[in-house]
Amino acid sequence: MNWTTQIPSLRNVLAKHFPDTSAEQIEGFAEEIYDNSSPARFLQWMERNDLEPSTDIENVRAASKLLRDAAGKIEKLGWHGGQSVRHYAGKLWGQENQISSMPVLSDEALIKVLAGKLTQMSDDLAGCADTIDPNAASSMTALGNDESSGRPRGKPPETHAHFTARAVYAVFEKITGKKPSVTTNPYLYGNPASGPFLEFVKDVFETLEIKASPETWARKVCKENNTRQK
Repeated sequence: MNWTTQIPSLRNVLAKHFPDTSAEQIEGFAEEIYDNSSPARFLQWMERNDLEPSTDIENVRAASKLLRDAAGKIEKLGWHGGQSVRHYAGKLWGQENQISSMPVLSDEALIKVLAGKLTQMSDDLAGCADTIDPNAASSMTALGNDESSGRPRGKPPETHAHFTARAVYAVFEKITGKKPSVTTNPYLYGNPASGPFLEFVKDVFETLEIKASPETWARKVCKENNTRQK
Protein backbone atom coordinates (compact mmCIF):
# COMPACT_ATOMS: atom_id res chain seq x y z
CA MET A 1 0.00 0.00 0.00
CA ASN A 2 1.04 3.62 -0.56
CA TRP A 3 -0.32 7.10 0.02
CA THR A 4 -2.84 6.80 -2.83
CA THR A 5 -4.64 4.05 -0.90
CA GLN A 6 -3.60 4.69 2.70
CA ILE A 7 -4.72 8.31 3.00
CA PRO A 8 -8.26 7.54 1.71
CA SER A 9 -8.36 4.56 4.09
CA LEU A 10 -7.24 6.77 6.98
CA ARG A 11 -9.95 9.27 6.06
CA ASN A 12 -12.51 6.48 6.39
CA VAL A 13 -11.15 5.49 9.80
CA LEU A 14 -11.25 9.08 11.02
CA ALA A 15 -14.80 9.58 9.72
CA LYS A 16 -15.88 6.39 11.48
CA HIS A 17 -14.48 7.43 14.87
CA PHE A 18 -15.16 11.17 14.63
CA PRO A 19 -18.30 11.61 12.47
CA ASP A 20 -18.80 15.24 13.55
CA THR A 21 -15.40 16.32 12.25
CA SER A 22 -15.37 18.28 8.99
CA ALA A 23 -14.07 16.72 5.78
CA GLU A 24 -11.33 19.35 5.59
CA GLN A 25 -10.12 18.52 9.10
CA ILE A 26 -10.28 14.79 8.43
CA GLU A 27 -8.11 15.26 5.34
CA GLY A 28 -5.52 17.16 7.39
CA PHE A 29 -5.51 14.59 10.19
CA ALA A 30 -5.21 11.70 7.72
CA GLU A 31 -2.15 13.37 6.19
CA GLU A 32 -0.71 14.04 9.66
CA ILE A 33 -0.91 10.37 10.60
CA TYR A 34 0.46 9.26 7.24
CA ASP A 35 3.32 11.79 7.31
CA ASN A 36 4.46 10.36 10.65
CA SER A 37 3.85 6.72 9.80
CA SER A 38 5.44 6.53 6.34
CA PRO A 39 9.02 7.58 7.24
CA ALA A 40 8.80 5.46 10.40
CA ARG A 41 8.04 2.40 8.26
CA PHE A 42 11.20 3.05 6.22
CA LEU A 43 13.27 3.74 9.33
CA GLN A 44 12.12 0.47 10.87
CA TRP A 45 13.09 -1.38 7.70
CA MET A 46 16.57 0.16 7.90
CA GLU A 47 16.91 -0.70 11.58
CA ARG A 48 15.83 -4.30 11.11
CA ASN A 49 18.11 -4.80 8.12
CA ASP A 50 21.17 -3.15 9.66
CA LEU A 51 22.96 -6.46 10.12
CA GLU A 52 26.63 -7.06 10.74
CA PRO A 53 28.44 -7.25 7.37
CA SER A 54 29.85 -10.62 8.40
CA THR A 55 26.28 -11.95 8.68
CA ASP A 56 25.46 -10.81 5.16
CA ILE A 57 28.69 -12.34 3.86
CA GLU A 58 27.82 -15.66 5.50
CA ASN A 59 24.29 -15.62 4.09
CA VAL A 60 25.37 -14.77 0.54
CA ARG A 61 28.03 -17.49 0.61
CA ALA A 62 25.50 -19.96 2.01
CA ALA A 63 23.09 -19.10 -0.81
CA SER A 64 25.92 -19.57 -3.31
CA LYS A 65 26.66 -23.02 -1.88
CA LEU A 66 23.00 -24.03 -2.00
CA LEU A 67 22.82 -23.10 -5.68
CA ARG A 68 25.94 -25.11 -6.43
CA ASP A 69 24.47 -28.05 -4.50
CA ALA A 70 21.25 -27.66 -6.50
CA ALA A 71 23.25 -27.76 -9.73
CA GLY A 72 24.78 -31.03 -8.58
CA LYS A 73 21.33 -32.48 -7.91
CA ILE A 74 20.04 -31.36 -11.32
CA GLU A 75 22.97 -33.05 -13.04
CA LYS A 76 21.92 -36.37 -11.45
CA LEU A 77 18.39 -36.31 -12.88
CA GLY A 78 17.28 -39.27 -14.98
CA TRP A 79 14.77 -39.54 -17.81
CA HIS A 80 11.71 -38.67 -15.74
CA GLY A 81 13.49 -35.73 -14.16
CA GLY A 82 14.59 -34.49 -17.57
CA GLN A 83 10.99 -34.57 -18.78
CA SER A 84 9.78 -32.75 -15.66
CA VAL A 85 12.22 -29.85 -15.99
CA ARG A 86 11.50 -29.32 -19.69
CA HIS A 87 8.46 -27.15 -18.89
CA TYR A 88 10.49 -25.17 -16.37
CA ALA A 89 13.13 -24.61 -19.03
CA GLY A 90 10.45 -22.88 -21.08
CA LYS A 91 9.95 -20.41 -18.25
CA LEU A 92 13.69 -19.92 -18.03
CA TRP A 93 13.81 -18.90 -21.68
CA GLY A 94 10.69 -16.75 -21.28
CA GLN A 95 8.66 -18.89 -23.63
CA GLU A 96 5.95 -20.23 -21.33
CA ASN A 97 2.56 -20.63 -23.07
CA GLN A 98 4.10 -19.54 -26.37
CA ILE A 99 5.36 -21.31 -29.46
CA SER A 100 8.81 -22.09 -28.18
CA SER A 101 11.92 -20.58 -29.72
CA MET A 102 13.90 -22.33 -26.99
CA PRO A 103 16.84 -24.29 -28.38
CA VAL A 104 15.85 -27.85 -29.23
CA LEU A 105 17.85 -29.91 -26.75
CA SER A 106 17.83 -33.47 -25.59
CA ASP A 107 16.87 -34.05 -21.98
CA GLU A 108 20.52 -34.74 -21.18
CA ALA A 109 21.66 -31.49 -22.79
CA LEU A 110 18.82 -29.57 -21.16
CA ILE A 111 19.84 -30.84 -17.74
CA LYS A 112 23.39 -29.67 -18.36
CA VAL A 113 22.17 -26.23 -19.40
CA LEU A 114 20.04 -25.83 -16.26
CA ALA A 115 22.85 -27.06 -14.03
CA GLY A 116 25.21 -24.66 -15.76
CA LYS A 117 22.93 -21.70 -15.12
CA LEU A 118 22.68 -22.59 -11.44
CA THR A 119 26.44 -22.93 -11.24
CA GLN A 120 26.88 -19.53 -12.88
CA MET A 121 24.46 -17.99 -10.40
CA SER A 122 26.42 -19.62 -7.59
CA ASP A 123 29.68 -18.15 -8.90
CA ASP A 124 28.09 -14.69 -9.30
CA LEU A 125 26.78 -14.75 -5.73
CA ALA A 126 30.16 -15.82 -4.42
CA GLY A 127 31.58 -12.78 -6.17
CA CYS A 128 28.95 -10.58 -4.51
CA ALA A 129 30.06 -11.80 -1.10
CA ASP A 130 33.59 -10.67 -1.88
CA THR A 131 32.37 -7.10 -2.49
CA ILE A 132 30.95 -6.71 1.06
CA ASP A 133 33.26 -4.83 3.41
CA PRO A 134 33.39 -6.85 6.67
CA ASN A 135 34.23 -3.64 8.53
CA ALA A 136 31.48 -1.51 6.99
CA ALA A 137 29.81 1.04 9.26
CA SER A 138 26.22 0.75 10.37
CA SER A 139 23.79 1.88 7.68
CA MET A 140 22.20 4.10 10.34
CA THR A 141 25.21 6.44 10.11
CA ALA A 142 23.57 7.67 6.91
CA LEU A 143 20.89 9.19 9.15
CA GLY A 144 23.43 10.85 11.43
CA ASN A 145 23.64 8.17 14.10
CA ASP A 146 26.95 7.89 15.90
CA GLU A 147 28.85 4.86 14.60
CA SER A 148 29.93 3.99 18.14
CA SER A 149 26.30 3.35 19.08
CA GLY A 150 26.50 0.15 17.05
CA ARG A 151 23.73 -1.90 15.49
CA PRO A 152 20.47 -2.74 17.26
CA ARG A 153 20.49 -5.83 19.44
CA GLY A 154 17.77 -8.02 20.86
CA LYS A 155 14.12 -7.72 19.91
CA PRO A 156 13.49 -6.10 16.50
CA PRO A 157 12.52 -2.43 16.89
CA GLU A 158 8.86 -1.45 16.43
CA THR A 159 9.58 2.08 15.20
CA HIS A 160 6.67 2.05 12.78
CA ALA A 161 4.16 1.18 15.49
CA HIS A 162 5.69 3.64 17.96
CA PHE A 163 5.72 6.72 15.72
CA THR A 164 2.28 5.92 14.33
CA ALA A 165 0.80 5.52 17.82
CA ARG A 166 2.31 8.89 18.78
CA ALA A 167 0.66 10.53 15.78
CA VAL A 168 -2.67 8.86 16.58
CA TYR A 169 -2.39 10.10 20.16
CA ALA A 170 -1.86 13.68 18.97
CA VAL A 171 -4.75 13.53 16.50
CA PHE A 172 -7.14 12.02 19.05
CA GLU A 173 -6.29 14.76 21.54
CA LYS A 174 -6.74 17.52 18.95
CA ILE A 175 -10.14 16.25 17.84
CA THR A 176 -11.65 15.37 21.22
CA GLY A 177 -9.86 17.88 23.45
CA LYS A 178 -9.34 14.99 25.86
CA LYS A 179 -6.20 13.18 26.93
CA PRO A 180 -6.18 9.66 25.44
CA SER A 181 -6.24 6.70 27.79
CA VAL A 182 -6.69 2.94 27.77
CA THR A 183 -9.26 1.46 30.15
CA THR A 184 -8.88 -1.91 31.85
CA ASN A 185 -11.95 -3.74 33.11
CA PRO A 186 -11.01 -5.54 36.35
CA TYR A 187 -14.36 -7.34 36.54
CA LEU A 188 -14.09 -9.33 33.30
CA TYR A 189 -11.96 -12.41 32.72
CA GLY A 190 -8.51 -11.46 31.48
CA ASN A 191 -8.99 -7.79 32.42
CA PRO A 192 -9.61 -6.74 28.80
CA ALA A 193 -8.53 -3.31 27.63
CA SER A 194 -10.97 -0.98 25.91
CA GLY A 195 -11.76 2.64 25.19
CA PRO A 196 -12.21 4.91 22.16
CA PHE A 197 -8.50 5.68 21.87
CA LEU A 198 -7.56 2.00 21.78
CA GLU A 199 -10.24 1.29 19.17
CA PHE A 200 -8.89 4.18 17.07
CA VAL A 201 -5.34 2.83 17.32
CA LYS A 202 -6.56 -0.66 16.34
CA ASP A 203 -8.22 0.63 13.17
CA VAL A 204 -5.24 2.78 12.18
CA PHE A 205 -2.81 -0.12 12.72
CA GLU A 206 -5.01 -2.40 10.62
CA THR A 207 -5.27 0.21 7.86
CA LEU A 208 -1.50 0.75 7.75
CA GLU A 209 -0.81 -2.98 8.02
CA ILE A 210 1.11 -2.66 11.29
CA LYS A 211 1.43 -6.09 12.87
CA ALA A 212 2.45 -4.89 16.36
CA SER A 213 0.00 -4.98 19.28
CA PRO A 214 -2.29 -1.92 19.25
CA GLU A 215 -2.87 -2.25 23.00
CA THR A 216 0.85 -2.33 23.79
CA TRP A 217 1.57 0.82 21.83
CA ALA A 218 -1.59 2.65 22.86
CA ARG A 219 -0.59 2.11 26.50
CA LYS A 220 3.02 3.06 25.82
CA VAL A 221 2.25 6.43 24.22
CA CYS A 222 -0.27 7.21 26.97
CA LYS A 223 2.43 6.50 29.55
CA GLU A 224 4.98 8.60 27.64
CA ASN A 225 2.67 11.60 27.55
CA ASN A 226 1.75 11.23 31.21
CA THR A 227 5.44 11.20 32.10
CA ARG A 228 6.15 14.34 30.07
CA GLN A 229 3.36 16.24 31.78
CA LYS A 230 4.56 15.48 35.31
